Amino acid sequence: MKKIFYSLIVCTLLQINTFAQNYWERVGESIGGAICFAINSNSHIYAGTNSGVFKSTDNGYSWDEKNSWVTSTYFDDISAIAINSDDHIFIGAVNLNPPPFNGGGIYRSTDDGENWIKLNNSLISSLVINSSSFIFAGSYNSGVLRSTDNGINWIEVNNGLTPSYIKCIAKNSSDYLFAGTDGYGIFRSTDSGDNWTELNIPTNKAIFSITFNSSDYVFVGTDGDGVFLSTDNGENWTTVNDGLTTSRIFDLAVNLNDYIFAGSYDAGIFCSTNNGSNWFSVNNGLPPGSGTGALAINTDNNIFAGIGGSIFRSEDNGNSWLKLINPISGLFIWALAINSDNQIFAGTHFDGIFRSADNGVNWVNVFFNSYHAVYSLAINSYDHIFAGTSNSGVFRSTDNGENWIQINNGFTATFARHVAIDSNNRIFVATVDDGAFRSTDNGESWTELNIPLSSDAVTRFGINSNDYIFAGTNNSGIFRSTDNGESWVHLTSTLTSVMIYALAFNSSNHIFAGTSGNGIIYSTNDGQTWTQKNNGLANLECIGLCINSADYIFTTPYNAGVFRSVDNGNSWTSISSGLTDFNIQSLAVNSDEYMFAGSGYFFRSINPTTSVEYENDQYPSNHFLSQNYPNPFNPTTTIAYKIPENEFVTIKVYDILGREVAMLVNEEKSAGSYEVEFNSHSGEVRNLTSGIYFYQLKTEEYSQTKKMILLK
Repeated sequence: MKKIFYSLIVCTLLQINTFAQNYWERVGESIGGAICFAINSNSHIYAGTNSGVFKSTDNGYSWDEKNSWVTSTYFDDISAIAINSDDHIFIGAVNLNPPPFNGGGIYRSTDDGENWIKLNNSLISSLVINSSSFIFAGSYNSGVLRSTDNGINWIEVNNGLTPSYIKCIAKNSSDYLFAGTDGYGIFRSTDSGDNWTELNIPTNKAIFSITFNSSDYVFVGTDGDGVFLSTDNGENWTTVNDGLTTSRIFDLAVNLNDYIFAGSYDAGIFCSTNNGSNWFSVNNGLPPGSGTGALAINTDNNIFAGIGGSIFRSEDNGNSWLKLINPISGLFIWALAINSDNQIFAGTHFDGIFRSADNGVNWVNVFFNSYHAVYSLAINSYDHIFAGTSNSGVFRSTDNGENWIQINNGFTATFARHVAIDSNNRIFVATVDDGAFRSTDNGESWTELNIPLSSDAVTRFGINSNDYIFAGTNNSGIFRSTDNGESWVHLTSTLTSVMIYALAFNSSNHIFAGTSGNGIIYSTNDGQTWTQKNNGLANLECIGLCINSADYIFTTPYNAGVFRSVDNGNSWTSISSGLTDFNIQSLAVNSDEYMFAGSGYFFRSINPTTSVEYENDQYPSNHFLSQNYPNPFNPTTTIAYKIPENEFVTIKVYDILGREVAMLVNEEKSAGSYEVEFNSHSGEVRNLTSGIYFYQLKTEEYSQTKKMILLK
């Protein structure tokens, strides 16, 4: 039995190595974020996630992976699950394998998920099965598909259905079908999909969910106009939003008492006991500001909700919720911090903050709001935690993360990129949009620092044992203050075009800086002069730095795992064995000298980092395609790859429909490591829209595809 952990992080790498002994082990695994649910006649629950399919036979307490259909290490997002009267399970997948995108499509299992067969290659958003066991699939590019023979054959049934992108499909007790679109209204079929009629629903927003009560009243959840109700099969519609505090409704479900539950994008779950006339929140036990991706209700009226990377259950109509899974599953783990009790805190990309008290094996979500990406964490001498966020400045917790308050008095920025704390508990925050700030009263008030940056921005603060403050910037090198930030000296003009990613100090107060193009630079005189220290590094994009008590230095070159130096940076060796994701974005070491690394997974060193008994192979032994960086991106991103022998290489970019949009590499390459830049606004690529794209590395013997996001 295998449990899948899904999440992303920040601190980079670029090379695969082979080791005599693994350095890392993966911990904190989970099933990933639930996208959809289905429940069979035995009350077994199936969860479709961004890590495949999982099954629970004990009301959600434990989950088993059911992913024999996966033919590679690349998991599809399971967008839909439906179960027929014979308990045959059908799943729809949308995150795609190598072109021609054979990973997406419809799969069927006739043995409770143990084995799967692929039925077709369409990109599926939703599934529903009528009383005649006809299966209907809403697709991303082919409208509605129908099968009348248990999924063996499929035909398009789109007469009168003009949009090709179907967001959701549902049926009422009379087997009338309703198809919701991405901004083009809602359509109805009364003859099993042979013909469709457009209904006059007054919204141009995406239709995310359709459900019915016992009287066949139709309820529709939209992305911006709340909930609509029709009592006459869709002929007429009224908005029913009284009591809702958000207009973005992602899922709807109705229980045996005709109570309606609405899962929202940013305000948790709401309930109505009177057909939507009034709504009230039912969020006791849920993280604040929860984004709910999926709802399901079993025959015992138990409600299951997929929120972030967790699954919650309520047995009392939503009055209270029990968390069933404790994963850590942000899109990225941007930050790691460890308190005096060796509890680990992880800041993620729009999945909040997680805490582990057992070295990363189990996690609890202690701060959640889908509006905030947590880019930085710092802990003072009182174990108060400070979180820098992407949209709402700085938050503080004084009770180990149980409660958080926003502390922005005098803090005029919104994007708090990095937080650092000196020995006197003075707090320094670098921002993206409005300079840098200092607080001397635990965050109660803030003063803007007068760093002579012109139009540049501070990316990182570092503070040595003398409380000298060093400020790394985007393009202006490094500044130093010896008087708590009152005045600043520009240390070097030779780094004006280099971004400073990270700053760290050894026990002698020697400074190490990770940069965007000069690798590791090093100073022994408080920054007056600098020397490059790059012998053995995979590349010169060094995003993360960490130093243990033995003064061993650890860095994460872009998409190359983790490298270590035991001789003050004079030479570096890779210590990446055991990593299954090389896009390491954050590092931290605890008082027992164990190191933790965040990427798409959470890793822990098998032994204390003071051990140097591992060996490595500096030469590539496998093909390797890295995750692009940055991701999301606009307009440019870098793709690193590695080939173990001389061969012809292509790298192509595709949109979500499988159409080629760019050819990045198309030539013979020698064995080695390479990088290529993708620019969404230049060359043969013009004005790509925001969305999901795929890039594929292909040789005669190897093919690998990864997903990237263009976000304008």
